[in-house]
Amino acid sequence: MALPPPPFASFEWMIAWRYLRARRAEGGVSVMTWISLIGITLAVMALIATLAVRAGFRAEFVDTILGANAHVTVYHSAEVRENGQLDRTIQDYDAFAERLRAVEGVTRAAPLVKGQVMASAGGRNAGIEVFGITEENLMTIPRIVAPQEAYGDIERFGEGVAIGSGVARELGVVAGDKIKVISPNGVKTAFGTSPRVKAYEVVYVFTAGRYDIDRTRVYMPFAEAQTYFNRDGVADRIEVLLQDPETVEVLDSFHQADVFFLHARDRSTGSIEGVREDYWRAYLDLGNRIATLSVLGLADQEITNDQSLETLRSFAIAVTSANGPGADLPGQSIETTQTVEIQREPEQSFERPQPAREPASATGGRILRNIGLFRRIFN
Repeated sequence: MALPPPPFASFEWMIAWRYLRARRAEGGVSVMTWISLIGITLAVMALIATLAVRAGFRAEFVDTILGANAHVTVYHSAEVRENGQLDRTIQDYDAFAERLRAVEGVTRAAPLVKGQVMASAGGRNAGIEVFGITEENLMTIPRIVAPQEAYGDIERFGEGVAIGSGVARELGVVAGDKIKVISPNGVKTAFGTSPRVKAYEVVYVFTAGRYDIDRTRVYMPFAEAQTYFNRDGVADRIEVLLQDPETVEVLDSFHQADVFFLHARDRSTGSIEGVREDYWRAYLDLGNRIATLSVLGLADQEITNDQSLETLRSFAIAVTSANGPGADLPGQSIETTQTVEIQREPEQSFERPQPAREPASATGGRILRNIGLFRRIFN
């Protein structure tokens, strides 16, 4: 069988040229046709130019935001100390970061110490945010390593601090100068808390292209930040970078009866074969544990959103009923996956505060139910 001709084949050009150069007496192109042709050409050209500018602006805007910020930030749940204060620090941050790096699609997991302090130089002051990070992890931040403008030597990061161009302009300093970092939470004495003041050399000045970053951000070596902010042996958070952060799209979400419901679409390469991209997930607080319940439809069978949501609701009711106040939860993580037949529940305790969707089909299909139970405190 003959293959179709490629676009703009030679005979197409021949036919077009034949009618465009024909005279009016031979049935050629009229003035109105020429005007229509030129108008359509200009309209398509304007549309293409507008879409190109929009795509370029979006790419630049997203790169400016994500080029110096994490795609995901992992925090620790709060614990109450003996003195009554809340502690959100991560103890075994290296091991936990290593576990995050092992997840498919994660390109970086960097422990971080963060604090808000004041910087001073030459009688000028500025409020700054200090990010304590290792030199190895700093080199993986695109907008810091390859910014719009940079002064100094980033290879000397271990000897001082790297500051944004807005901070340098506010303090009137350049690479090679020293700034004083002042924190009100310093050494506790018999007369009260003494402010902590320490001088650091500015070894690198960067312009990330975003005002709130250039105007406030200062990067400090991780070990030095631990000492300065009294975070010895701990980290405040772990920042995660993903290979493709736009593979997961949130379609819907709502909160009802202490359960958070999420409807998302996952196009990542690590998705389960034969399972639909979109899924429903519920998050439950079970005392000192957080449970995640997932409902995933099979790709070869038609499953409506109503059917998946109803199954997830009944699953959430069963889990919360079995793990009420004072329930003895297991200490190890639980991961179970099973295939079940969809059954309509006549009564539901979780009613979504929105108009009902279209009725579920009478024919039942198969879905996957998954429950994950893990410690609230990372271990």
